[in-house]
Amino acid sequence: MQKRGKRENSGQKKKKKWPIWAWVVSGFFLAIVLIFVLAIIFGSPDDTNDGNIPELETTYLPSIMSGVYNQYPNLNLQLLEYNLTNKGDKPITVTFVSEIQDYTSQAKDILVLQPHESTVFSQHPLLKPSVQINEITNANLYFKVAVGNTSVDEETIPIKLYSKDTMIWGFEEDEEFIDTSYLIGAWVTPHIEEIDQLIRISAEYHPDRVMTGYQCSDCETDEDWQTYTDLQVGAIYTALKEQYDIIYINTPIAYSSHEEASQRVKLPKETIDLASANCIEGAVLFSSALESAGINPYIVLLPGHAFVCWDISPDGKIIDCLEATMIQNYDFFDAEKEGLKEYKAETDSGNFEDGTSQLISIKELRDEDIVPMS
Repeated sequence: MQKRGKRENSGQKKKKKWPIWAWVVSGFFLAIVLIFVLAIIFGSPDDTNDGNIPELETTYLPSIMSGVYNQYPNLNLQLLEYNLTNKGDKPITVTFVSEIQDYTSQAKDILVLQPHESTVFSQHPLLKPSVQINEITNANLYFKVAVGNTSVDEETIPIKLYSKDTMIWGFEEDEEFIDTSYLIGAWVTPHIEEIDQLIRISAEYHPDRVMTGYQCSDCETDEDWQTYTDLQVGAIYTALKEQYDIIYINTPIAYSSHEEASQRVKLPKETIDLASANCIEGAVLFSSALESAGINPYIVLLPGHAFVCWDISPDGKIIDCLEATMIQNYDFFDAEKEGLKEYKAETDSGNFEDGTSQLISIKELRDEDIVPMS
């Protein structure tokens, strides 16, 4: 018998199998290459962070006036301010999210901060249209600042929401007094139905049964203009006295040029409905009627008191005034005389110049985008 030798496959060599360790090593290197390629194509989750966390200081308003809150940005007032510094050598992308929970929409913004750049970024989420705040309300301000997937700061802070008719005359921020008394211009509401009706009734007390603002073609002298505007302002005063029976309620104004204070101030509609006003409410009511009639009004704020003034002509060179608190027992000329006396006393004492008192032009406020609340 022949011995069976080894069989050969027509010159083909038999393939060798890879050991397990070789498969493991090659798989590991393939995974590294795949991760590297994906990082180049899509960027790694933290490529804008690179471990670089910016320096951050956040400030916020602890209380807000709900009636004018949505106007704050026009006045350079913001709910939140973030002071950031990128101390790294690469750009970072910062995400800001904030809201007053249950009361505002959510604000979300993204900012790219260059290496060694410092900036102040502001956020002001707006009140939802359906929100009506009639009493002082406690609320929660939420905000989050993140770089990539890394949270830099995330907080929920209690703040106060004041009712629509609450005026904050000023507040303390970082040991500095912030005067917000000019926001009283939002309470001056010349376009509401009640003021339209007041102007129509006032025309009945004008000798010519008209209310024409500064449309005087025959006015050539200051005396002409004085007489022309006096007839219109006097008609408004008499209508409020005789037809509306407005009475004065002795509630001092909480305004001070250097102290934090808030105060409820009735809007003109409510003043007319209730037929009563304190000094600031009377000044707001008369200012609304004057603006509606086309006459430029001023609200004069003194510590503890307020009254109304107006330009006698469109050039604004001469101001006339009125003490609205006298409406119950005195006629227009007595109230005008007292208003001018008060205005002269403030001017002569320098109170307008040093900021103790303020002469607030409603026309100028409109130019600065402080609009009527309603």
